[in-house]
Amino acid sequence: MTNVRQYTTSELEEHIRVLQAELDSRRKSATPTDVYVRAGCLEDKHRDQLDAFFDGVIRDVSITAMSTRGNPEFISGNVKNYCRKLGNLAGVREILGLTSTDYPTIEIPTANTSVPEAICKAYLRSRRDGGTGFTTKMTMVETGTYKGNPFGIVQKPNGARWVIGQVVAKLDKVVAVPMTRGTYRNVDKETKGQRMVCNIPVFDPQG
Repeated sequence: MTNVRQYTTSELEEHIRVLQAELDSRRKSATPTDVYVRAGCLEDKHRDQLDAFFDGVIRDVSITAMSTRGNPEFISGNVKNYCRKLGNLAGVREILGLTSTDYPTIEIPTANTSVPEAICKAYLRSRRDGGTGFTTKMTMVETGTYKGNPFGIVQKPNGARWVIGQVVAKLDKVVAVPMTRGTYRNVDKETKGQRMVCNIPVFDPQG
């Protein structure tokens, strides 16, 4: 018969403390790159919903508005689940870097003639580095100016589009607004016939 060591209660408690400390350490060192997995968004449709939800939070749209059918800001009833799984609104705001008013700025050389391209690239890289990045390649397909601010319209391979730029009046920062939102439609309407068509790769999740 194989000898089996009998651990004392104190030894077992110490072993549990060591394991718990190791688990806590791993949790703290984990990167936020799996935010879609954490939110339970494993399909493209749900990932798009989460992207729209993040942009809604950035624009201070309420969770109720984003999860109530018939509301102009409606995304999906899943929004409440995404929010809960990511640590409620406080956790989502932390993921998006909204826990402080000291927002990072995007510096672009004034001599650069492709300002919208630079804005889109910088924004998409910052989302990726922050763990909330898009998971497919993005191409800038149009550029323009809205209320004096340059913007780019980027598109996924499936045709979904976002306008990226300082296009929300109450936010002095660059945001990405999906084509399903009112702000996107406002930009589209007010700049129709004034935008320049292009085809410039601006983001590769593997790059």
